[in-house]
Amino acid sequence: MKSKPYNPYEDAALHATQPNRMLILEDRKPFNDAIHHFDVVQGVSTPKRLDHYPGRIKNPFRLYVIVSVGSMAVLLAYSFIQNIWAALNGG
Repeated sequence: MKSKPYNPYEDAALHATQPNRMLILEDRKPFNDAIHHFDVVQGVSTPKRLDHYPGRIKNPFRLYVIVSVGSMAVLLAYSFIQNIWAALNGG
């Protein structure tokens, strides 16, 4: 009797450390009817939170948000200081 040739795709020992779910898609619940309707029309659930995106998108987006909020805070502080300075100098 011939033995079956080795097939790595059927070897359970190679896949024992793999997670059960690759990407958690089923926890993407829409929070209103419009988003639920959009998901139904598209046929796929769109990412709702930052942790639903891949790491290559998460980190640049996080950096963009930090730079945007930081620059807005600096501009608001500069404007506030400029207004205070003008008020103190009679401008």
